[in-house]
Amino acid sequence: MKTQRFLRVAFVCAGLLLLSQLPLLFAADKFGGIGATVAQLYDQETPEHLGELVVLALQVKSPGVASGLQPGDIILEIDGVTTKGKKFETLVTKHLRGPANSKVKLKIRRHSANKTLDLELRRVAIEG
Repeated sequence: MKTQRFLRVAFVCAGLLLLSQLPLLFAADKFGGIGATVAQLYDQETPEHLGELVVLALQVKSPGVASGLQPGDIILEIDGVTTKGKKFETLVTKHLRGPANSKVKLKIRRHSANKTLDLELRRVAIEG
């Protein structure tokens, strides 16, 4: 079993404090993903200050781009599981990632509009 170490990162982006844990060591396994770089928002209302996920960047020709996902979008739910209050590594490894070619449903809040959108994406194989 491969162990991963995480580096806790906090930074400010567009006036929002973001908390994230970035893997220092990546597993050599393949997994399915949506081709998005995400971080976790800081939230004073939750016990461990764990807010929703925010999209920072998207890979070119990724499922995220094809679905209309945009940098700055807030991911509120992944397959019906709320992201607020959940640990970053759990949200990424158990919910955003999954078998290649499997579907994942996201509920997002668009940064430029005051509305939520439901997106369905098909994960693609990504080398870890």
